[in-house]
Amino acid sequence: MIKASVVVPCFNEKDNLTELIGGFQQALKNRQDIKIIVVDNGSTDGSSQFLNSLILGDRRFHTIRIEHNQGYGHGILTGLNACQSEILGWTHGDLQTPPADVLQAIDILLQNQKTLLVRGARKQRPWFEKFFSLGMSFATLLRTGFWISEINAQPKIFPRELFDQVMGRSRAPFDFSFDLFFVFQVRCLGFSEKFISVDFLPRINGEAKGSGGSLKAKMKIIRRTIPYIWRLRKGKGK
Repeated sequence: MIKASVVVPCFNEKDNLTELIGGFQQALKNRQDIKIIVVDNGSTDGSSQFLNSLILGDRRFHTIRIEHNQGYGHGILTGLNACQSEILGWTHGDLQTPPADVLQAIDILLQNQKTLLVRGARKQRPWFEKFFSLGMSFATLLRTGFWISEINAQPKIFPRELFDQVMGRSRAPFDFSFDLFFVFQVRCLGFSEKFISVDFLPRINGEAKGSGGSLKAKMKIIRRTIPYIWRLRKGKGK
């Protein structure tokens, strides 16, 4: 029986897919209680066909193809809405969060009956990455009254009950603000959070699309996220 499902959104990650699927297979070993849902989020690099060839015959993996990329958050939501287990979550497909750490977060929740959000806290981050993250946390604190650290860290694992309540409060953004939206709603609802220490590995292949990318990419995220933070209110869903 599938007890937990993990969504892995991938956009033009073909060069990482072999290691990604192999990493999860190695971490899972003989486990059959976890489903990995890989969302091809509108890739244009031939990821879809290659991905299907990698997981052929392994029922622990399921793929979803989105024809046209509508944003990072949209890809995650598409995957989460397809999950049928009682424990859900997501992580990135860039291999910067090891699959073993994702399974560790799942097992914490499987052993804990509370409605809890388990999420990663990254080790070995470059100082500039830490500075960027602190700046976003400080901006969120000023606007909402919540200090939300490690906003974009992975994984994020939670019960279906938590997901249903979060999504019932407000329409989720389809862009890179999705992580902030989700954690903010969890805080507003008063659910507990548990951090686990996760390795933060350097990206080997491909180009980072979010906050872990170049300075140009970071500035793009800031320009999109700050207006979203400004729309947030402490204790409210919008």
